[in-house]
Amino acid sequence: MNAPHTQTDGPPPSQTQARAPTLIGVEGVGKLFAGPRSWFGTPTTFVHALSGVTLKVRRGETMGLVGESGCGKSTLGRVMLRLLDPTFGRVYFDGSDITNLSERELRPLRRGMQIIFQDPYSSLNPRMTVEEILAEPLRIHRLVSSKGERDRIAELLEKVGLRPDAMQRYPHEFSGGQRQRIGIARALAVEPKFIVCDEPISALDVSIQAQIINLLLSLQEQHDISYLFISHDLRVVEHFSHRVAVMYLGYIVEVLSADRMHEQAKHPYTRALLSAAPSLVLGKRKLTIALEGEPPSPIDPPKGCVFHPRCPRALPGKCDREIPPFEEIGIETSHKLACFNPE
Repeated sequence: MNAPHTQTDGPPPSQTQARAPTLIGVEGVGKLFAGPRSWFGTPTTFVHALSGVTLKVRRGETMGLVGESGCGKSTLGRVMLRLLDPTFGRVYFDGSDITNLSERELRPLRRGMQIIFQDPYSSLNPRMTVEEILAEPLRIHRLVSSKGERDRIAELLEKVGLRPDAMQRYPHEFSGGQRQRIGIARALAVEPKFIVCDEPISALDVSIQAQIINLLLSLQEQHDISYLFISHDLRVVEHFSHRVAVMYLGYIVEVLSADRMHEQAKHPYTRALLSAAPSLVLGKRKLTIALEGEPPSPIDPPKGCVFHPRCPRALPGKCDREIPPFEEIGIETSHKLACFNPE
């Protein structure tokens, strides 16, 4: 998938933004999914979706999250929203530990945390009109009176670039880009502080992708929203994000500033991802770093550094035995790395 050509520049990470307080984060979070069960009902294997992940998203920041399919990106987003319970570790939001809160205790906090799904069609109820879809979160959280409901829905539709008369139509009557705008309006309805964007443009045409990216940028500027932006497209993430977290087999291996990725990337996996992204410069050829083999199974991850079986810089007797600590290596840019032998 090609990156969209946009008319706006991505959000540059300013010193003010870099000093912004943390809004949401996870510390040492792991998530295991049970595999097949024995005759006695006990799981015989576990899928290691997340393994001790620590990540923080600041107020007003876009944190990009990239990695191969199956590395745990979507699982991390859902754990941060407490749509999935972590197996171990801690989740916190707006200064409060929400790891062990019940669904009833979480309900008031749901207003502050929303998600935009990948497929704009399957995420909308086909039996409900747009008005009913957008009215549902308003009624659940009692945000407007019945008299002011239609005015609020019309306002939400205008914010995402749709006409108010769209509220009487059903999802199948819209294009993919328009359906995604409805999904964004639904997330905005409760005035959230944090939104997980789970590959929100991957199912759209390239020309529509640019429109959705610009819409999200505009909404962030207007409402000071923080995003976790999950994507396979590294160029889109570079354009849209302040910082980028690189994920591999359930681990965050590097976090760095988006506008300096090519100059500052140290982890061999990050370097390989950057080398695989097509160049935007006409006629310029890039040296592609080829990784050997396939990603290991999350059911039986390698010992030591999970990337060592494919890493061209792996140290025998070190990387295959020890898990590298995830440490800050650049105070000014909050550059963090998990590697014993970085480039």
